[in-house]
Amino acid sequence: DIHYDKRNTRNRLVKNSLVSIEMNADYYYVDECSVRYALSILHGKWRLPIIWELTKKDKLRFGELQNNLEGISAIALSKELKALQDLKLVVRETLPSQNNYVAYTLTSLGHQLRPAIMSLGEWDEKVRQDWTDV
Repeated sequence: DIHYDKRNTRNRLVKNSLVSIEMNADYYYVDECSVRYALSILHGKWRLPIIWELTKKDKLRFGELQNNLEGISAIALSKELKALQDLKLVVRETLPSQNNYVAYTLTSLGHQLRPAIMSLGEWDEKVRQDWTDV
């Protein structure tokens, strides 16, 4: 049985370890393990910002990414890009030119994260408004 208190619709763990999310007055249930797995993949300070930057432009060179992500070191960026490649979210490709420079792009799996990131942005806008109304 799913026990759900409609008076409190914020993301809430229910007795059978499901997470409840209200969307357009319908209730959707996501297995808690799925949420934990997704969070374990996207954890850390830089993974979501890197993915977000790559959703804005088809291909970005390492230096462009570093310039767009204020405060990230070359070592941290390199480490995170390698991890994202291992997770099949980012592809590294050598572009033919005189310098043979490297560019990064999202895979189709990486592009599927865009709606989730956009939802986080919408949530942030709502929460900021709620916090300023207090």
